[in-house]
Amino acid sequence: MSKALKGKKLLITREEKQAQPLVELVQHAGAEPFLAPLLQFQPIYSKNNEQALKKIQEQVDWLFFTSANTVYFFEAYRKQLGLTFSQKIAAVGVKTSHALMEYGYTVHFQPSIYSGAVMVPEFINKFGKEQKIALIGGESARDEIPDLLQKNHVSFQQVAIYRTMKNDAGRKKLRYALKQEMDACLFTSPSTVKTFTEFADAYYLEKTKKETLAVAIGLTTATELKKQGFQHVIYPQKYTIEAMVEQLVAYLQNERTKKE
Repeated sequence: MSKALKGKKLLITREEKQAQPLVELVQHAGAEPFLAPLLQFQPIYSKNNEQALKKIQEQVDWLFFTSANTVYFFEAYRKQLGLTFSQKIAAVGVKTSHALMEYGYTVHFQPSIYSGAVMVPEFINKFGKEQKIALIGGESARDEIPDLLQKNHVSFQQVAIYRTMKNDAGRKKLRYALKQEMDACLFTSPSTVKTFTEFADAYYLEKTKKETLAVAIGLTTATELKKQGFQHVIYPQKYTIEAMVEQLVAYLQNERTKKE
């Protein structure tokens, strides 16, 4: 992929700390990244959460983690409360598994595809419906996993340990970047798409929707982009930032071939 994106201007909308690996990837490929972090994350410290985390030490068999972000907030909360957990652990995908292993956890289950729709049936098929689960996540997490667990009569409880918030500091950076005429905009969640449409100037928003390539990390984000009216949307089959960049490179190379 060396310099395959040379001369391309790419907008990255991810939260600032999380965005750094993606920034480095596109720089390595020769692109000029414009970082406009549209979201920020805030831990939810509360008596309810403290009690919930203490209870799940005794009352559940499994801890379900649906993002690397969740892992980081969970570990900070665990240390603050001085808790230890011996439950088995399920991770929705590779990045979440890696984050868990960084903290010394053993991952006992990971679905074949990074998707809640795949995670729940594969888990039930392997371990049955009699498991008691604690679903650890963010306040605005999708309902896909809890809905499937409920539908299949699997006992679970949810603990929201962080919330996603709009980052007003990213508004100015976004508007500046869009004036530079991006070759592609990269989106890693439906929330970044929604905030993008709110923060962007009306003229550049419509121009971007009609003319600029939108690269989504996966199907859910791609669906939101199309819902918001973006005309040129692509996404990889594997939902990682590495696959995103590879998909972008492949798309641009294919477009160049068509013109030759």
